Amino acid sequence: MTRPDGGIPTQSAICAVITTYRPESAFPAKVARVRAQVATTIIVDDGARSENVRSLHEWFDSHDGVVMHHNPSNSGVAASLNAGISIARSRGYRWVITLDDDTLIDEDMVSNLVQGWEAAASKYDQPIALLGMAHAEDTLRREAPDSRNQSFRRKRGIITSGSLMSIEAFEKIGLFREEFFIDGIDYDYSLRARALGFLVLQMPQVGMTHFIGNRTKHRIGPLTVYTSNHSALRRYYWARNSVVLAREHWSQDPLFSVAVFLFHLRTTILIVLLEPGKRTKLRSILQGYHDALRNRMGQQLISPDGSGA
Repeated sequence: MTRPDGGIPTQSAICAVITTYRPESAFPAKVARVRAQVATTIIVDDGARSENVRSLHEWFDSHDGVVMHHNPSNSGVAASLNAGISIARSRGYRWVITLDDDTLIDEDMVSNLVQGWEAAASKYDQPIALLGMAHAEDTLRREAPDSRNQSFRRKRGIITSGSLMSIEAFEKIGLFREEFFIDGIDYDYSLRARALGFLVLQMPQVGMTHFIGNRTKHRIGPLTVYTSNHSALRRYYWARNSVVLAREHWSQDPLFSVAVFLFHLRTTILIVLLEPGKRTKLRSILQGYHDALRNRMGQQLISPDGSGA
């Protein structure tokens, strides 16, 4: 019987989809690392400005195996992922690895994901929706991945960057949720996948360097804590979309909803104590809660004082 996750991938059958929003000068080197490991690389540009388009064409027009797509306006991460996967599917690909423009993958990340998928498929009876690897926030190799290590972490959700997925499974689970625009897209997709009986797995090895916010380290008495220092706009989407998810999945996964509440409480306390721009960020968070309760979704603008615009 054919597995609903598409079976076992091969490295030559994988297409990378990289979403960009005004990438920096180091981006071509990151793309080169990806191109060496996959059949085709699709770059979906969501920067919505002419300088961005010009830079991307200067960097990649002469490179085989790179396909570019420019969104006509800033459409959000979910819409960019959906566009990239649609292009991959139209080109006959059945496997995709999704990436952000600030992610640097290890030189053997894709091969390790392929080996990991094969090991997971033989270990579990359930189909697989997503398989990712752990990430670190520096470029030093922490541990060498061991393809013989078949230990996997079952996750409620993993970040989209660095995730290997089957387009066959994607067609059953559905599109990434475009009304979320930025944050919570990964958890929404993962939770829907799990509700349909798919697995969301993470390999324990570090496979990429990826930054979540601008993390800083702090000491509070005997405790060491970290803050992500996201912008007020990102705090808005984080608050709104996670509250929507917690409400929608309360009956199916109440522990997730409780975890969202505790995460909000802890993060808000750290913002108040340690992050700059706390008043603006708190206003944005409250606006996010308000819009979640009103089901006001899609792209929203936050004015400088943190209020909805």
